Parts: sequence; C-alpha cells; structure tokens
Amino acid sequence: MFPEKTIINKKIPKTRFYSQMDEATKKFFTDEIESLLLTNKLSPDTVDLPKKGIVEEILVIKILFKNKFFEFFKTKLFENIIRMIENSIPYTILFMLDGPKSNVLEKQNIFCISYKNKLKKDPDSCKVSKIFIKKVNNQDLSEFSQKLDDSLKSKNLEEVYEKITKLIAGEYFNINIYKQNN
Repeated sequence: MFPEKTIINKKIPKTRFYSQMDEATKKFFTDEIESLLLTNKLSPDTVDLPKKGIVEEILVIKILFKNKFFEFFKTKLFENIIRMIENSIPYTILFMLDGPKSNVLEKQNIFCISYKNKLKKDPDSCKVSKIFIKKVNNQDLSEFSQKLDDSLKSKNLEEVYEKITKLIAGEYFNINIYKQNN
C-alpha cells in the first residue's frame, strides 16, 4: 500500500494527547491502545503531487490495540479518540486499526478517515465534521490496497483525499458538501 518513498514508520507518543482527554477516554487510550504509528506521509515531496485547498499532506496512522479488539469503533470513545487526534494534527489523516491476530482483526481490516475544517481564528487547528469507517475483509484487502494506491493517480492531494474518502465512505460521502465546507 502506497509507494515506498512515503514510508515513515515513526511512533507517535501517546502522551502527546493526554492533556486533551477526559478520564474515561484517557483510561481507554492507555489500557487498550498499544501504540500509534505514523506509517506513511503523502505530500508534495513524497508523491510529487501539489497540495490544494486544505489538503497539504495526508498522514497514514496505524492504531495498534493491546488486547482483544471489540467493536469499540461504534462507541463514543472511538469518536473521542479520533476527534482528539484529528483536532491536534492539522493534516488529513487516514487511520488503519490493527490488533492482536487472535481476534476480529484476523479476518478484517478497519480504515477510518474524516473531513475537517481549519479554524479561521487558528489556521493550525481543525475541527472534525464527519468520520467515516470501512471494514475490509482480508480476502478483499489486496483489491482495497490497490484502490488506495490508484488514488495517487490524481492531479493534486485534494483529489487523492477525495478518492480515499469516497473509497471508505462510499455512498455516504457527498463531494458537494465537502466542497462547500472548504
């Protein structure tokens, strides 16, 4: 998935986000999440596509779970964690959820992306408008990964982001609403 020149594989310290969490979110974050890993960076330097609009670069972050994965992504805790990470990083983020292979993720992969607006009063801060989630079964992962790679066949990073978001959100992503918000 994605060209080798985009690979970073840099661990993001969980402590970076603690000050932004309420106690329930912080407990879940420390108890259930093993690590956050910045796996890829899609930017003008790494994919030779210009930035456009609010999409200056797209970061790919893997969230690795410690214990048995459960459908927490349907809960408010998941939304809190994604919003907290998204709001503190002003770039577009594609999340990949992963965990011990003795659980549900053995059979499927979960991807998450949102669209967010930069705040006018503070251009380095953002607010998440909508979060999209897609489960991909292992047998479909190769095809899904190819589609992610194909998204790089675009004119600019905003178009890459739109293609990835459509891939994850499917019929729920309305490009006209996205365009109005940016």
